[in-house]
Amino acid sequence: MLSHTPVLQEKIDNYTSTYEEATRDQHYTIAEKSDVGRKRLENQDFMGHLVLPEGILAVVCDGMGGYKGGEVASQLGVETILSYFDQSEIGPRDNPFAHLTHAIQLANHKIWARSQEDPRLQKMGTTVVAALCYKKRLYVAHVGDSRLYLVRNGSLLRVTKDHSMVQRLVDEGKLDEKDVDQHPQANVISRVLGQYDDVKVECQPKAIALKEGDRVLLCSDGPLRMVSEEKILHYLARYSDPTHACEKLINAANQAGGKDNSTVQIIDYTPPTLQQIRSTLLGFVGVFLLLLGFTIFAAPKQAPSPQARQNQANSKQSIKNPSIPNESPAPDVPIDLSTPPPPPSFRNVPPLVPTQPIVRKRPLTRYKRKRRRRRYRKRRRRRRRRYRRRRRRRYRKRRRRRRRRRRRRRQQHRPPLPRF
Repeated sequence: MLSHTPVLQEKIDNYTSTYEEATRDQHYTIAEKSDVGRKRLENQDFMGHLVLPEGILAVVCDGMGGYKGGEVASQLGVETILSYFDQSEIGPRDNPFAHLTHAIQLANHKIWARSQEDPRLQKMGTTVVAALCYKKRLYVAHVGDSRLYLVRNGSLLRVTKDHSMVQRLVDEGKLDEKDVDQHPQANVISRVLGQYDDVKVECQPKAIALKEGDRVLLCSDGPLRMVSEEKILHYLARYSDPTHACEKLINAANQAGGKDNSTVQIIDYTPPTLQQIRSTLLGFVGVFLLLLGFTIFAAPKQAPSPQARQNQANSKQSIKNPSIPNESPAPDVPIDLSTPPPPPSFRNVPPLVPTQPIVRKRPLTRYKRKRRRRRYRKRRRRRRRRYRRRRRRRYRKRRRRRRRRRRRRRQQHRPPLPRF
């Protein structure tokens, strides 16, 4: 069920290695591709996705290139997050943001513990961006400068904010956003996985409701430094196939210099159309009618009950009984029309026995009739008393209300007392 990019250890002549895959879920199509670039000898990026029962999860990690073990950190981070969601289920009352945060913190703890065990992997780290498409909603969590974009109605929306030094300067107003790539501290990251035992994961304040035609882009910082956001929007809007869009973005980053590893993941959201829903419903109706016909016509017949068998045997015996003459004689016997036929005999016919005994009620005696009249008379008296009590209560309440109203009117119209 896990699907991720293997660590690229082999070196080719032009130092490029790509990996791509397209997976289609219920309403999601994902394509991913990773490239080592033109300047680096090994790919320290790592990506992966996991198909869930009601959605899909995509993760991109970018190992720290200046330290040893960047590829180990990125691979360990992706595998930990995917294995967490593979082993756990999101309940109907669970918060998906809490699951994302816990998975990323678990990955951070494993990377930090691995760096403490092996001295050769000290100071290793990685960034992470994770997108969970679950029940027609998008949940995003990230640490570092790996980004997530959303393409909707022909516009590119940046969802995440980098945890870097230049982004802090932009927030403070000391640096223009256009001069971020030319800043000497553009590579300095303020928050990564694996540096400390605990890390603060940034999640979006609310889930994003996905619409038809939305496209989600997860990428490392390699393509962002080489390709502008206008060109990224051009490639994403021009190529409807996510695999072709991934290839064009990677090629554009390599043609612009390819100084860093490039990793891209694209998720397309395509909800089912009305025609697909109608065809699915017709299929269910056809299967139901087929099963109904099978149960009616092909079901085995039940064996008759003992009472039915006894009735059938009695009917056959009465037909074969010679004491009851047949209405039509045999064809070889001549018919004599002058003499009338003998009357039928009912000697062997069993008498009619009623199924239930007839119980006749005995007439009431004079004493019982008298008691019944007394009982009815008492019942009527009780009803009259009850009605009179209720009527008296209603009258009392009315009188009290009238008195209160009169008292209020007197108090309102009473002249004020003289002052001395």
